[in-house]
Amino acid sequence: KMDRLAINEEQKENLDKIDETIKKNRKIELDKKELQDKKLEKDKKDIDKGVIIQTKSGMAASSAINGKVLSVEMEYNKKYSVTLERKDGLKVKYALLTAVNVKKDSIVAEGDKIGETGGIMHFEVIVNNLSVDPMLFSYR
Repeated sequence: KMDRLAINEEQKENLDKIDETIKKNRKIELDKKELQDKKLEKDKKDIDKGVIIQTKSGMAASSAINGKVLSVEMEYNKKYSVTLERKDGLKVKYALLTAVNVKKDSIVAEGDKIGETGGIMHFEVIVNNLSVDPMLFSYR
């Protein structure tokens, strides 16, 4: 009976390899989680650069500029963000949208509906890749 339980050297090496693979996979999962957490923190910091606007749920989010849709993204909180860019490089970003009416690379005019809000909306103005206070900025 003891012979059946004995592990030969080759089996021991295989078990060690399996154990090492499991450890590597755990490390990969931890690294993925750390990256997700860092992205979440970055997203939260980005949100803090603009202003939060109180709205009625389902209210239209309208474009503040004439421009092109630079990006439409699903954010960490299952809400959408839309970034628009004017010909001169000025960008505006809307976040916390519950629905989106535009696609990447489409052209929008000032006042066009770009999406819908869910009670609040984040609004940010970006000049030379730096966020500026949208309340002090002229869009024309």
